[in-house]
Amino acid sequence: MSTSAMHVIRPSGVVPTPWANGLGTTRELARDDNGAWRLSLADIGTEAEFSSLPGIDRLLIVLSGSVALRMDGVERELGPGDFVEFAGEAAVSGRALTIGATDVNLMVSRDAVRYEFWIEGPGRRVALPTLPDEFVVLLGDGRTAAGEQLERGTVLRGGAASPNAASVVFTEDIRICRVRLSASAESVQR
Repeated sequence: MSTSAMHVIRPSGVVPTPWANGLGTTRELARDDNGAWRLSLADIGTEAEFSSLPGIDRLLIVLSGSVALRMDGVERELGPGDFVEFAGEAAVSGRALTIGATDVNLMVSRDAVRYEFWIEGPGRRVALPTLPDEFVVLLGDGRTAAGEQLERGTVLRGGAASPNAASVVFTEDIRICRVRLSASAESVQR
């Protein structure tokens, strides 16, 4: 199965932009046109406070390296594939414990979107996302069975549903994160 039917977003093809607080950079990989959600990669360096984002729920997954996060006064060390969920208004700071630390960030408007995610282990067939609000994020470098190289942090985003978009086999043993977005109960009731 070729990934050409998919929206393939490679981090190396996205220009880094400054964080809202100006203390780091991010690469936006996908977002909602109305600002309800955003998926990005951030490069972690020296210790920096995270931007306060009231009303936003956040998911952070370490992609490479190790980071230390201080959340509401408690420090936690995270390595590749480790994750943490937190409210955007929480007092959070982070610093790299290794050179080249990068993380995946999903930010959703609490009133508009809810998300679910799960991390799948290596050595499996990966069902490709078929809906626009479904994603697969590669947590390692990989290659499809067809030979296409996909770098760590590449996002496969669903498009129009297709009965042929069943699965792809990665030849390397990599982990992935699968994300599914949906309208929150609050936004449906409006």
